[in-house]
Amino acid sequence: MDVAVVVNPATGKLTFARNSDGDFYFDDRAIGPVFGTLFAEKGRYLWDATVGTTISTVTKDGRATGTRIAAAATEALRQVKVEGLITSYDVPVPTMLRGGVWQLTLRWQTPSGPQKLALKV
Repeated sequence: MDVAVVVNPATGKLTFARNSDGDFYFDDRAIGPVFGTLFAEKGRYLWDATVGTTISTVTKDGRATGTRIAAAATEALRQVKVEGLITSYDVPVPTMLRGGVWQLTLRWQTPSGPQKLALKV
C-alpha cells in the first residue's frame, strides 16, 4: 500500500489524492511506484544501482524509437512486479505525436483491478 496519487489529465502531473474529508489515503493501484521506477535513472542510486530505467537517455536521444521507449517501460513494470506490487503488465509500442514527443500507455493488474497510466515522454 502506498499513498494514493491521481493524475491531472490536463497537465499529466501526479498529485497526492485526498478523500472527501481532505485527508490523504492509501491504495494498492501502484501508480506512484510505476511512475517513480520508470523515471528513476538506472545506476544513479548507491543503495541499489539496479533500480530505474534508461528512459531519460532514450528520450534525450534524437534517434529515439518506440521500441526503445517500450523496452524502458517494460523494465520499469518488471521491477515493480518483482517487488510484488503488480501481478501482470502490458506495454504497447508508443505512438509518436510529433518529433521528440511520444504517447506511452502503460497497463498493469493489481489486486484491486486493472490500472492504466498514459504519459507523454
